[in-house]
Amino acid sequence: MTLNDFTHESLQDAASIASYLKALQDGFAKGRIEFTEGEATLVMEPAGHLDMTIRANEDNGKCHVALTVSWSVASTQKTNAASLTINSGS
Repeated sequence: MTLNDFTHESLQDAASIASYLKALQDGFAKGRIEFTEGEATLVMEPAGHLDMTIRANEDNGKCHVALTVSWSVASTQKTNAASLTINSGS
């Protein structure tokens, strides 16, 4: 079954999340990301300029990181030359 909307929520350890993020990284690099759970599949083909939003906060001991990437299927979007640095520590 092919979908146009996909959501997955689960409790994972940090290594599992890193594996999912690596799969996303590879998918963006290759221009194809496939989300599958059971019989449901959503295929996306990111290309061109993509909009990215990263939000991170800590509130009363609860940490939250949200990454949103969006694009239009056939688009020539603006380029933002702003510099972003994300470090893994030390």
